Amino acid sequence: MFKNNKIIQFNILLIVFAFFFSSIFTPVMVFADENSTTNVAQEDSENTSTNVESTNNTSSSSSDSGGNNSPEINSHNANDNWTLDYTTEFDNYYVFDNLNRSQLYKKNEHIEREDPLALNILISLLAIETLEINTPITISNETAMKSAQENLSNIILNAGSKYEVQFLVYATLFYDSKAALEALTLSLSKSVESFQTLVNSRLRNLNMDNSKLIIEGNVSNIKLLTNSQDMGSLITAAYTNTLFKKIFTSSNEIYISPLEDQNRPLYLRNRMDFVWTWTRNEITGALSASNGNSTSFAYIFPGDSYSIYMLQNINYKDENNDISRIFNNSIIEANSLHNEISSKFIRTVLVQRGDYFDTIALNNGVQVELIYLSTAYYLKPTFISEIVPQISLKMKDPINLPITAGESLGNITMVLPNGDSFSAEVGSSIDIYSQNNVIENLLSTISENENIVRLIYALAIVLLLVILIEIIMILFRRFLYNKSNKLKK
Repeated sequence: MFKNNKIIQFNILLIVFAFFFSSIFTPVMVFADENSTTNVAQEDSENTSTNVESTNNTSSSSSDSGGNNSPEINSHNANDNWTLDYTTEFDNYYVFDNLNRSQLYKKNEHIEREDPLALNILISLLAIETLEINTPITISNETAMKSAQENLSNIILNAGSKYEVQFLVYATLFYDSKAALEALTLSLSKSVESFQTLVNSRLRNLNMDNSKLIIEGNVSNIKLLTNSQDMGSLITAAYTNTLFKKIFTSSNEIYISPLEDQNRPLYLRNRMDFVWTWTRNEITGALSASNGNSTSFAYIFPGDSYSIYMLQNINYKDENNDISRIFNNSIIEANSLHNEISSKFIRTVLVQRGDYFDTIALNNGVQVELIYLSTAYYLKPTFISEIVPQISLKMKDPINLPITAGESLGNITMVLPNGDSFSAEVGSSIDIYSQNNVIENLLSTISENENIVRLIYALAIVLLLVILIEIIMILFRRFLYNKSNKLKK
C-alpha cells in the first residue's frame, strides 16, 4: 500500500514537470503578429545591418507611459528652416552649436570669399600637425622685411634667427602676423606643387569641398577662397587640437622659448583681448584676421551646457575705414546676436537613456523590447511648438541569442525638420537567454531548431499518456485489491 502511494506521488510529480516543461517552450512557438511589432527585414548577405520599419507611434503614447521622451516616428520636410530671423549689419554670418553643428543663424553663408582668418587657421593647423611644435624655423630676409613693416610688439622676426613653430603659430593667430604666416608656409613647402597638394588634401579631409587655395607666383603670396560653412568645418576640427584650443580661448600668454638666444619671457597678447573685458569674461574664445578690405572674426560664446560658434565677416569699400570701429561693432553685434540666440533656443532632450523605443520580433519569434542606450540633446527653438523628426532604425544582422541587457543591437538615426541628424544606440531592456544562465543557454540552443521543439512536445504528450495509463492501472489494481479483501472477510 505504502509503495503504491509513493508511485502515485511520483507520477503526479512527473505530470507537473511535464506541464512545466512544455510551458517553457510555448513562447518559442509563438510568432509575433506583424501588426503589433516591428519586424526585422531580411537583407542580402552583403549588408551588415537590417532595416526595421516601426509601426508604433512612440511619441503619441509618451504622455500615457509616464515620461517617455521618444520622438514621434513620422515624415517631415528636411528643408524646413528654423534658423533665427534677425537683422545684422555685417555681410556674412554663420552661427552653430557644438552639440551637432545645428545652424542657429546664417547670412550669406554659401557665398565664396577670401577669408584671411580661415587661411591663418588652416596654415597654423597644418604646421602643428606636420611639424614638431618645438621645431626651430630660420627666418629669411624677405620674411624679416615683412615683419619689420608690420612692427608688431614682441613679434619682430629677425633675418637668420630661429623661432619655434609654436611661437610662429601664436604670432599668426594672436597678432594676425603675415610674416609669421609666411614663415610657417615656407617651412611646409618644398615646392609650390607639394604645398598645393598638402593643402588640397587637408581641405578634402576637412570636408571643405567649396574651398580652394590660390597661389600667386610663390607660396609667399597665397589666399584661401572659402565660404562660412566650410570655415565652420575648419574651426570645429582645429578646436580638437590642444594648442589651437589653448590659443583660441586665451586673451594673453606668457611665452618662454627654449631656444638659447630667446629664453626671456614674452608677453603675447591676443589682439581680441578687449572682448573678454567688454563681455565681462562671458566669452570663451576670440580670433580675427584682416586682408585688404576684408576682416573675419570667430567667437565662442557659452550656452547652457553647450557652446555657440559665431563666424563673422565684413567687406568694407572705404580703405580709410576705422579698423577699431569695425572691431568694436563686431563684438557689440556678436554679443547682441548671442543674447538673442540664448533666449530663443533651449537645450532639450531628444531621447533619454533607458526610455522605451519599440518592440521587435526576431526571425525565430523571440520578441525584444528595445530601449535607448544613450541620451541625445538638441537645441529646440522656442518659436517652433512641435518637433517631429524622422526616425530610421538599423539592426545588427544577424542578432544572435543570448542577448544581454544593455547590449547594443542597432542604431537609430533621427533627422530633425531643419536637416540636423542625431544618432543613438538601442538595445534590449532585459537579458534574453543570457549567458549568465546555463538553463537559458540550453533553451536558446533548443529554440533555434523547430524540429527539436516538436519532438519535445511529442515526447511530453507520450509521457502524459503513459503516466495517465499508469495511474489508471494503479487505480484499477487498487480497486481489485480492496474488492479481494472484502471477499475474504
